Amino acid sequence: MGEMAAGKSLCLKLLKFFEDIIPDLFCLPYSSFYNNLNIDNMYNNLKNKFCNIFYFYRSNDKKPIQYNVTYTFSSKKNNFIMNISGSTGMDTEFKCDYLEKMLDKWKQKFYNDENLKPESVSVEYFLDVKHKFYRDMLKEFRYLFPLKTIFIPASRAVLLSSSSYNDEYLSDYSFFLRFLPRYKSNELPTDKILKAKIVYNDDSYLLESADGRRISLGLGSSGQQEIATILLLLDKLGNFDYTYGIKKSLIIDGLSAHIFPTDQKEFIELIVNVYKKLKEKDKDKTPQTRFFITIHSPIILDCLNNMLKKGILLINHKDIRNDIEKLDIPSLHPNEFSAIFIKQDGSMQDIFATEEKIEVKEITELFKKIDDDKQKLSEFDKKY
Repeated sequence: MGEMAAGKSLCLKLLKFFEDIIPDLFCLPYSSFYNNLNIDNMYNNLKNKFCNIFYFYRSNDKKPIQYNVTYTFSSKKNNFIMNISGSTGMDTEFKCDYLEKMLDKWKQKFYNDENLKPESVSVEYFLDVKHKFYRDMLKEFRYLFPLKTIFIPASRAVLLSSSSYNDEYLSDYSFFLRFLPRYKSNELPTDKILKAKIVYNDDSYLLESADGRRISLGLGSSGQQEIATILLLLDKLGNFDYTYGIKKSLIIDGLSAHIFPTDQKEFIELIVNVYKKLKEKDKDKTPQTRFFITIHSPIILDCLNNMLKKGILLINHKDIRNDIEKLDIPSLHPNEFSAIFIKQDGSMQDIFATEEKIEVKEITELFKKIDDDKQKLSEFDKKY
C-alpha cells in the first residue's frame, strides 16, 4: 500500500524482473543458453532487458538517477542474492555470486562433455542436461526456487481495447491470456462479482448477462474490464504448471481500481479463498502460489483485518472453533501475511508489525480530518 507514485508498481515490476531470470534462462534454446553461460554475456543481456523495461529519462540540468536494488531468496544455506546498481541505465551493473558460480559449473560441463559440443549435440540430450541443472537447483532450494511469476498489471483494461499503448508487462499478460481457455476451470463464483458470466467463443471473451445477452468483454464497464482479466486467471490457477518453476508468484497491481465497495469485499475474500485452496492442494502445505497485491482501498484493509482477526480467534479459542468457522468470511493466519506501506520518499514501513491488525497512520489521520470537517460543518447547522 502507498500513495500514488510512491513506487508500488515499480517494486512489483522489479520483483517479476528478478524472478524471471532463472526460468527464462532455462527456456532458451541451445545456442542462446550456451552464450549465457558466459557471465559477461548473461549480465549484458540482463542489462539490455532492464534498460528496455525501466526507462531512464532526465532533463539535462538534473543529476542522473541513482539506483541500487537487491533481490534475495534464501533457503537453508543457499542464497540467491542479486544486486543491480547504476545511474543512467547503460552503466547498470549486475552482481550475483550464486549465478556466477552456477554458470561456471554448467560451463565446465559443456566444455568436458563431448555430447554437448555444437557439432554433436542433440536436442534430446541438451534438454536432459538442462533439466538436470534445473532439478539440482530445485533440490538446493528445497523445491521453492526458482519461481515462475505471473504479473497482472494495472491499466489491464487497455488489453481489451484497440489502444496502441505499449507496456512490457501488459503485452506479456495479454499473450498469457490467450492460453487460459485450454485449462480446466475451478468453477469460481465469478459472476457474483462481475455481474455476468465470462464465456469464451470464437477466440474471444464475452460477457453473458442473466437474461442471456452477450457482449464483447471490451464493451463491458470499466470495472468489469479491470476485474475480468484477474478473474480469468484466478479461475484457472492451480490447473496449469510451468516447465521451470514449481512455486509461483502472482502479482496483482491496483486490485481495487474501478470496483464498487461491496464488490471489493467479495473480491478480496475470493482471492484469499483461492490462496487457501491452493495451499491445501499442495502436498507440503506450503503456499503453491504467493500473492503480491497493491491497494489503495481502506475497505480492503478492513476486510483483511477481519480475516486476520478470525484467524487469530481460531488459534486462541480452539474450544469454540466450530462457532468461529461459521462466520461467513475466510480466515488468515498471521504467519501467512505481511503488509508494507511505501511512503512518498520511497521509504517503507511495516504496517503489520503487531500481528494483530494492519494499521496505516496516513489513513487514520485522513478519516480523522474528514470527521473533523464534518463536525465543523455540523456546528454551522447548530448555530444558524
